[in-house]
Order: sequence, then structure tokens, then C-alpha cells
Amino acid sequence: MQEKQCLNEGSVNYYFLRSKDVHEEDGKEFITLFARLTREFTFYSQDHVYSQRQSVWVDIDEVASEDAPAKVKELPNTIQTFTVQEKVFEELVEASKQCPKELYFVTPMHDRNGMK
Repeated sequence: MQEKQCLNEGSVNYYFLRSKDVHEEDGKEFITLFARLTREFTFYSQDHVYSQRQSVWVDIDEVASEDAPAKVKELPNTIQTFTVQEKVFEELVEASKQCPKELYFVTPMHDRNGMK
């Protein structure tokens, strides 16, 4: 007889990821911007940890370097993941509906210890 396992308390973590990369195609330079808001659910049983990520919002944009605004060119070429509080996450989701391209320039209040 198979025994049912009961999941104990779980947790929810909230992440904001943004990145910028510069690459060249056919002698022309392009800037790629990427941003994502993700919720991660984690549940614990007696001997397992179950985790599931849910993308709430994703945006990707590519622009020729010569056409990019100065503030895009000034962004660091990096991938940044911020662990944020639920309230900050909700505000970022609202911002993604109102002015999504601005999320490339936002540095949210975040948990530095959780920053990757």
C-alpha cells in the first residue's frame, strides 16, 4: 500500500532579473536587453524539496547600438538577479504593465544577501 506524503509549510521567493549584452552580427553591433519577474514556490515533505518557478512577466528587446539611447548604452553588460520582497515584486509587476521598458533601468530595493 502506497503511503501518502503530506507537504509541510512552503515558501515563496520573488525575483527580478535583468540583463544587457552587446554582440555583433554582419559587422553591425546590437544591444540585447532582457528582463523577467519570477515567483518561486518551494514546498517541503519529510524527505524531498519541491520547487517550481513561475514567470509572471518577460520582456526582450534588441536594438542596433547606433540607434540605442545613451542610457541604454551606459547600462553595464551583465546579468543581475535581485531577490525582492512581495510588495516590491507587486510594484514591479504593475510597472511592467504601465512602462515595461523602464524596468531595464530600475534597481529595486532587494535583499543583498539573496542577490545572485
